[in-house]
Amino acid sequence: MANDMQNDSSFSSVHERLKATLARNVMLARRAKFLNQGELAERANHTRQTLAEIETGVADPSLSTIVDFANALNINPFMLLLGDGDFSLLVEMSEELRVK
Repeated sequence: MANDMQNDSSFSSVHERLKATLARNVMLARRAKFLNQGELAERANHTRQTLAEIETGVADPSLSTIVDFANALNINPFMLLLGDGDFSLLVEMSEELRVK
């Protein structure tokens, strides 16, 4: 029982961290494309309110919603979930998996 509570807490922590990462990355990508929230929301076929909730970390968007915004930004969806240290981790993992 205690282990289940610890797992729930770990999941919750990771979940909140991913929402915060998504919020930051969507906002940065939108600004890099010189789009306001309304323009990006329209391109993604979502409301500006939905985008605002994602960018503030309030929303818990579905995978299809993340893909919609990534497509509207013309980037790979996984880029919206990469945290600060994730890119270097991916490089390390790819080097370890490389066939010698």
